[in-house]
Amino acid sequence: MTAHRPRPRAPASSPRLGVIGSEAWRNFSSGVTRGFVLALVFWLTCGGLAVTTARLVVNLNSQAAMFQAAGAATWVLSQPGEIGGQQCDALATLPGVTASGAMRPGPELTLAVLPSTPVSSWEVTPGFGQLIAHTAADRLGVWLSDDLAQRAGVTGQSSTLPLADGTSLAVAGVYQYPADGRLPILSYAIAAPVVSDQPFDQCWVTAWPRPELAATVLPLALLPAPVGQDAQTPAPAVNQLNATLGVGLDAPAKFAALPLWCLGVLAGVLGVALGFVGVISRQLPQRWSSW
Repeated sequence: MTAHRPRPRAPASSPRLGVIGSEAWRNFSSGVTRGFVLALVFWLTCGGLAVTTARLVVNLNSQAAMFQAAGAATWVLSQPGEIGGQQCDALATLPGVTASGAMRPGPELTLAVLPSTPVSSWEVTPGFGQLIAHTAADRLGVWLSDDLAQRAGVTGQSSTLPLADGTSLAVAGVYQYPADGRLPILSYAIAAPVVSDQPFDQCWVTAWPRPELAATVLPLALLPAPVGQDAQTPAPAVNQLNATLGVGLDAPAKFAALPLWCLGVLAGVLGVALGFVGVISRQLPQRWSSW
């Protein structure tokens, strides 16, 4: 007779997912793994990291908004009688340039409500309204500084400004020009849009997100030098409209330097560490009992 060899036993089947989930829930609900405490610590820490990230981004946005609102992103090229108005307005079409416009002195005006105080006026190109009021200038109306508008009793667009000679000016709008360190050229003045082929004295350019680009493109607004012009002509002056906040604010570089990836890695490491603590806390009582 031949001996029958015992058949090898089949390996035990692995626990089903339902069993594993049930066991994990019992461990969590019984407090053995301190899962609730660990989860609470994880979410509170992640919430703190999220708030920190949001504050870093909000602070950077606030710095950028303050820099632009103060006129620090605007640069001024000064060269009397040698700036082309159309060339200056055309700079706004260049990449990185948000607005540009030219200006030159206009006649002094006497307001009916302020007969003893003449007001300086400036003739500006149509693109200049985007610089001071963030809207296209209308050559049929003038722009008033907020200080002058308040003293003259002008509320804003569609108002009229009576002059001492009996005439009046249509008002296209009021622009904000606070005394925050910017050049006081338009602090108490009237800007009158004109369309003219005559040269201008200044060209203003606002560039963002790299404000230093404005100083680079400004020379393109200069008219060609006349034949036989004296070589000793002074070079044009280029100045920042408001230098109190520094020459430039490299917003893209500042955003790239934010430690956002570090915060994400920290959250991942924390999750792994808390999971390890949960496993160890579950195994320690068993080890102590076996010893």
